[in-house]
Amino acid sequence: VDVGITNIVALSTGEIRKNRTDAKYFDREINKLKSHRDSKCQKGSRRFKRLSRTIRRLYEMKNRKVNDFLHKVSKNLSCQSDTIVCEDLNLKAMSETYKTGLNRELRNSKLGFFLLLLKYKCKRVLQVNPRNTSKTCNHCGSLQEMPLWNRTYECLCGWSLDRDLNASLNLFCLGQAILRNLC
Repeated sequence: VDVGITNIVALSTGEIRKNRTDAKYFDREINKLKSHRDSKCQKGSRRFKRLSRTIRRLYEMKNRKVNDFLHKVSKNLSCQSDTIVCEDLNLKAMSETYKTGLNRELRNSKLGFFLLLLKYKCKRVLQVNPRNTSKTCNHCGSLQEMPLWNRTYECLCGWSLDRDLNASLNLFCLGQAILRNLC
């Protein structure tokens, strides 16, 4: 399983599950209400409190929708297979970058919570080092630079595949090697 922001999971079987975009809608609505509350209302007034209550409800709705989606995807994955191989991501370091849009997307997709759900729903979850899994060709093993905007992996050997699918196949191979060493 290759986890990400736009595609919540890409499976080594070739299946890709898109991430829901509900969080963006809620963020827009929350920002509108916060802007209106802070510019038009006096702090502590009845209108300020009403808008604060509405903002809190929107946060709760956003949280429930994202959690429900993640529970459904993790349940589906746990029913499909006993052992899942995923990336050992350092989410704290990823979210401390200077790109604020990426930080918001990381928080909205709740990757850490999703990995936690996988750990307790599946029988075995192996976490492998994700280093160069997107840059390595699964067909011939060559390494090439892949900028984030490039979503299709095209190798010199003629292998062409979606970037996330290529990474999930590489993670699958790494997981099989670790399982062979354990047995």
